[in-house]
Order: sequence, then structure tokens, then C-alpha cells
Amino acid sequence: MNHRKSKPTFIPSVEFFDLTNHAILRMAQRNVSWHDVHFVLQFGQRYRKTGIIHVFLGARDIPQDLRREYARLEGTTVLVNQDTNSIITVYRNRESGANYIRRKDKERRRAERRQPLYPIQQDYWQ
Repeated sequence: MNHRKSKPTFIPSVEFFDLTNHAILRMAQRNVSWHDVHFVLQFGQRYRKTGIIHVFLGARDIPQDLRREYARLEGTTVLVNQDTNSIITVYRNRESGANYIRRKDKERRRAERRQPLYPIQQDYWQ
């Protein structure tokens, strides 16, 4: 079985992105610069989950000659709204990383299938 990394979702050049106020705040809190976001968008793996594009930068995504300079960005994820070309937020998740992103749809579908154990009757509250 061939496990090649693919880039299935199109993301325009970084110059065309808007930053939400939330993204600006989180970038400042997490010490991530615009240059760092550009690097993640350029080299990261792209996943389309829950209607948003998640761009995740793993250790293997960082080119060998740039590892020393950008190793601190390992585990960084940039959330992009493809409809509005805006960056929603930026966060780091080194422990579970891309596995967390891949599970998102599956967890949501499971939650939608769950039914309450005791359905609430309409006349109960009246």
C-alpha cells in the first residue's frame, strides 16, 4: 500500500489571507509570527475536517536543511477558512498532532448517532 503525502486542498498564496482578530490574539499569545504561519502553510500537511482546512506541520514536514531554525514550529496547526480566505487561529499540539485532526469527523459522527437514554417528554415541563 502506497502512503504518499498529498495536498488535496487548494490554499492560495499567503498574501491573499486575512487574519481574524482571534488569530492575531492567539499568534501573539503563542509567540507565532506571520513568517512562521507562512512556513507552516508552505510545508504543512493539509486536512479538510469539519468544514475547515487544518494545516499541520509535523517533524517530517520540515526540510532537513531548515530543521535547526524551524524545529520549534513542530506541531503547529493553522486553521484556514477556505471560503473567506481567512486564518481563524493558530495553535500547537505536539503530543497528538495530526492524529487529533484525523479523528475530528469520526468523533462528530459518533456524537450525532448517540441518542439520549431517556427522551424528554414535551408535557413533562408543563
